[in-house]
Parts: sequence; C-alpha cells; structure tokens
Amino acid sequence: RKYFAVTLLTSAIAFLAVFFIFQSILSIRSNRRVYQEPIQTVVYSKLKPQPFRDNMKRGFLQLKGKDYFMAAGSFERALKVEPNSLVGEYYLTKSYCSMCFYKNQACAVAKKKVQANRQQYPGEYKFEYLEKIYLK
Repeated sequence: RKYFAVTLLTSAIAFLAVFFIFQSILSIRSNRRVYQEPIQTVVYSKLKPQPFRDNMKRGFLQLKGKDYFMAAGSFERALKVEPNSLVGEYYLTKSYCSMCFYKNQACAVAKKKVQANRQQYPGEYKFEYLEKIYLK
C-alpha cells in the first residue's frame, strides 16, 4: 500500500509539472505577435459596380424562388443598363409568362412582351417556346 501511494503521488506531481510547463509555453507563444505586417482588408466600395450582372443574378434567384414580380423588376433594371440584351429580354419575358401561368397575373403584359420580342428577334425560337408553354 505504501508503494502504491508513493507511485500515485509521484505520478500526480509529474503530471502537474508537465501541465504547468505546457501552460507556460502556450501562454508565452500566445502573447508573441505572429504577423509583423498589418493585414490589408479589401474595401468593396472601391470595386467597380456591375449593375447589369448584379440585377440579372438577383433576377435569376428571384425567378428560381418563384417571386416572378420581383424578378421582372430586376430584369427591367438590368435592361436599363444594357437595353439590347437578348438574355435580359428573354428572362424578363419568361418572368411575365411565369407570372401569367402560375399566378394568372400580367397575362396581357406577357403576351405583348412575347409579340414584341418575336418581332425584334425574328430568328429566335425562345419566344415562340415561351408562348407555346406558358401562354396557351
């Protein structure tokens, strides 16, 4: 029993010694500065805004989330930046057609958009597709 008590006491003393040594090493290392140079941060306000891309991306997300009215607004803002964009016209027309098909709203606007785009882009089958799928 005496031998067991002595080994237990020496083990505890050794454990405490190792524990305090590691604690002191960690505290010394945590107080020392690792980076001597200041860290540069990116200021996003200095970056050039890209309103066409941003509005199109927002419109895609709104169209995917079935928020067709807001998607149409985003695509219209994108078309104000680049008025002759076929992609912008297509997705604007698609959002109006989806609004007509799923919510039975803005059907007259959707039909006008499809007809105007079929005249403006005569070789594009996309607008005929929208008319066949969503407006019939």
